[in-house]
Amino acid sequence: MEEPVRLILHGDDAGMCHASNLGIIKAMEEGILRSASIMMPCPWAREMVRYAVEHPEKDFGIHLTLTSEWETYRWGPVSNPRDVPSLLDEEGCLWKDERDVAQHADAADVEREITAQIDLAQRWGLSPMHLDNHMGSLFTRPDLVQAFYNVAVARKTPPLLADLTEEELHEINPDLDVGSMDALKSLHQVFPVLQSFSAVQHGSLEEKCTFLRNQVSSFHAGLHEIILHPACLDQELRAVLPSAEDRGRDLALLLDEGTRSFLEQQDVQITHWGEAAHAF
Repeated sequence: MEEPVRLILHGDDAGMCHASNLGIIKAMEEGILRSASIMMPCPWAREMVRYAVEHPEKDFGIHLTLTSEWETYRWGPVSNPRDVPSLLDEEGCLWKDERDVAQHADAADVEREITAQIDLAQRWGLSPMHLDNHMGSLFTRPDLVQAFYNVAVARKTPPLLADLTEEELHEINPDLDVGSMDALKSLHQVFPVLQSFSAVQHGSLEEKCTFLRNQVSSFHAGLHEIILHPACLDQELRAVLPSAEDRGRDLALLLDEGTRSFLEQQDVQITHWGEAAHAF
């Protein structure tokens, strides 16, 4: 029997702010979003973890976070700052982008911090179903990739793992450097592997719909992931980040009945990381 096309529609940046949490919840309860990950260093992480604990049927993971990218709304590490000095900028916050992480971060500090983020979620009652990474910072150096997968294996929690060529990785982000792709092949026997990984691009709702449909139409059998950043468009979101309207359109895409109907017509199985891991 031919393997079906399975798609994880994944919500990034849960816990970043209240508007992000509301968007994730709305997209899960009223739309087609079935998976999301939480940024544990952010001020609204506890609210999102509480929801996840109260709704164990929902699929939540940890959006391992080493960057704090906005101008006026920032955060530091979960660890004691004295224990992870290479992860901090001059303001005492996490670095603003993945290139800064690649330049400054010590791999031992990285492993310590991402472990602390998982530990915090577990102390609050969450058993994360998967692990991924904010802004790709963990994929900017081979030793950081190794730290990420060391933690995933130790916790027996599926990490973001995609069967991509080096060229495909660089199309996602030219700053990514995972080293030898062959070094990751052993993990393919342990965890689910994505056949493709992409993010819905900035644009109008119509452009987002077209992007998603084109991506889905290109899929072969296997597991795929498309990430979005749904959020409820309000005054808070507009104050936090300049791309607020775009995140509101991501939410609209996940609520759109036309999108749901298209996926059904394409015979795409909407799934999540928990199901993918159990089926593996």
